[in-house]
Amino acid sequence: MFVSPFAAAAAKPAGVTNLLGLTNSEVIILLLVAVSGALGGALNSAYKFAIHKGLGQFNQNWIWWYVMHPVFGMVLGLLMGLLLQAGLLILAPQAGEPSAPPLNPAGMAAIAGLTGMFARKGIAKLDELFDTILKAPKVQDAMEARTPVIDKLDPAEKLQGDPNAEIVVIGRFLDPKAIVKVNGTACDVKADGEGRLKIALPPEVLRQTGTVFVSVVNPGDAGMESKPVPLEVK
Repeated sequence: MFVSPFAAAAAKPAGVTNLLGLTNSEVIILLLVAVSGALGGALNSAYKFAIHKGLGQFNQNWIWWYVMHPVFGMVLGLLMGLLLQAGLLILAPQAGEPSAPPLNPAGMAAIAGLTGMFARKGIAKLDELFDTILKAPKVQDAMEARTPVIDKLDPAEKLQGDPNAEIVVIGRFLDPKAIVKVNGTACDVKADGEGRLKIALPPEVLRQTGTVFVSVVNPGDAGMESKPVPLEVK
């Protein structure tokens, strides 16, 4: 017979988990799980922020990602707790035990915290899973496709004859496998982080001064192309 982890934990003294004067043990543990998930998400957000600032890759367009990541962690941590409570996710029982060992509040909080830390990867995996299970028709895929948007080029200017032909295209809805065109000519593309594509300009572009135009085409049947952005060669 399966025993709910929450019910098993409720049989133990609440201790420091009952900080708000709540009397329902399951509510207390759910609150603890949600807070732990949020703390895990906040830790991951702070870590990514520090890394991006330290490497000079911070992009203001991703501020809301840093802010909302603890919320993602809280929701996923709470979802993990509910899955454990419902018995849909059961830890492997030890030898000789008829069912999974009950979890205490600290164990629930630890699982929720780890889930919150890897919320982005968890959401991506769930999205991939349900895309496979609930595959939308191609017509709907085309309707949901988003046109890539180039926010800026880094650098926005190049010098004639510059031996370094690389620039970074920064924007939104940029597929890592997108095609980047310079005056209609496809370039070699390398993903350079989320929303960033590094390209090598064609050699003829830097041989003379003038303005060239850069655009991005996402892969797929829709073939959505961004508005071209000018690049000055001086």
